[in-house]
Amino acid sequence: MMRNQPTDKFIHIDKLQLHYLEWGDDHAQTMVLLHGIGDNAHIWDHFARNAADHLRIIAPDQRGHGFSDWAVRLLLRIREATALATGLFHRHIAVRIM
Repeated sequence: MMRNQPTDKFIHIDKLQLHYLEWGDDHAQTMVLLHGIGDNAHIWDHFARNAADHLRIIAPDQRGHGFSDWAVRLLLRIREATALATGLFHRHIAVRIM
């Protein structure tokens, strides 16, 4: 089935609900498009509408973007690392988070 308008879909992975958009024929060659920081899957709307005549396009909302859940465990790790870095900074210890 050809789709020039996206279909909203969801998948559950590791207790996270992740949203993605899908265009094109289910049997066509698939192209996965990833958005950058601060964007969401709809950044690809114009391209995907044009490419959907030849390809199946999948554009996920990455964690914490669009309609995808935040990764709670990741947020907790970031908060812990930030708290540790802040504490060490106040003690004049050089910190580099990678």
